[in-house]
Amino acid sequence: MISISVIVPVYGVEKYVGRCVESVMAQATYFAGVLECVIVNDCTPDGSMEVVKGLLYKYAGTIRFKIIDHDKNLGLSEARNTGIKASSGDYILFLDSDDELMPGAIASFAQKVEEYTDVDMVVGEYACDGNSQHLRIKIKDDYLKGENSCKRAFLREKLFPDTAHNKLVRRKFLVDNGLYFRPGIYHEDNLWKWHCAKYVESVAFLRRPTMMYNVNPCSMSNKPIESRIESLMAIMKEKISTIDNCEHTAQLLNATLFLHQIDERSRRISDMAYYQKVKREIRRYAEALRIENLKEPSRRVSLSLSLLNLKLRLPLGRFGGIYRMAHIIARRLVN
Repeated sequence: MISISVIVPVYGVEKYVGRCVESVMAQATYFAGVLECVIVNDCTPDGSMEVVKGLLYKYAGTIRFKIIDHDKNLGLSEARNTGIKASSGDYILFLDSDDELMPGAIASFAQKVEEYTDVDMVVGEYACDGNSQHLRIKIKDDYLKGENSCKRAFLREKLFPDTAHNKLVRRKFLVDNGLYFRPGIYHEDNLWKWHCAKYVESVAFLRRPTMMYNVNPCSMSNKPIESRIESLMAIMKEKISTIDNCEHTAQLLNATLFLHQIDERSRRISDMAYYQKVKREIRRYAEALRIENLKEPSRRVSLSLSLLNLKLRLPLGRFGGIYRMAHIIARRLVN
């Protein structure tokens, strides 16, 4: 019987954290294995921990709850890293404290692990609060094995999301490969998934929503655009410096698409001096992506056109329609 640790970082989520913890408690109804929940209090300034402690005081079930307090706010990455180090389960499930597990989610994840013994990661689908649609995994296979096939899947963002939550990950896989989250940046999940792709050798997929994603107005979307761009640039720099020879094409496609995403976001910057600086950085990164050694002529051509589009960055103005069309074509060529 496998053991699972659910890691829940807590910061500024008083409105949601009660439902989150209750959704973990409800998993014992369906899952007969060993279940642990590591709650990391990242020095939350609100009443979130009072809500959590009130629920735990009344709880009399079989799930082992563990609370770890940070002395100061260190951010989501460090809170997750603390949870990884404090966990004891064979597998780890990351759960943001403003989201909820669906009934029977842990049992469904465990069933996949029993079906595919020692799988590195199991990826679930998730529903969105207030939306009848749910995010579906766009890969046809239920199970992938082998370094190359897994890496290709991980580097294609549209196949399944970059987010760390709603993925059951073998703890040994994380610890042995040093797959912790980089502190001090936003969009840390994107970089984490990029590094996971270098080591993952098996992944299974659940064809059902295992998590409810709640739209939190205080989440990342409200952070200053400049701070987010700085994080994206730092991630881009690390991606370029860690491209290797295994699935080289897939890595170049991922990095190019990511650079397009930075390009799109940078157009929201109101500070023109900073905007011009970002434009120069985008050109520099586009030039740093080397495609001369690609074996596939079609990929070489499509990437060349896409990177040329990023280097030129045609002005919107009277040529706005032309730029937008070129941008759409370039994005589709690499995605």
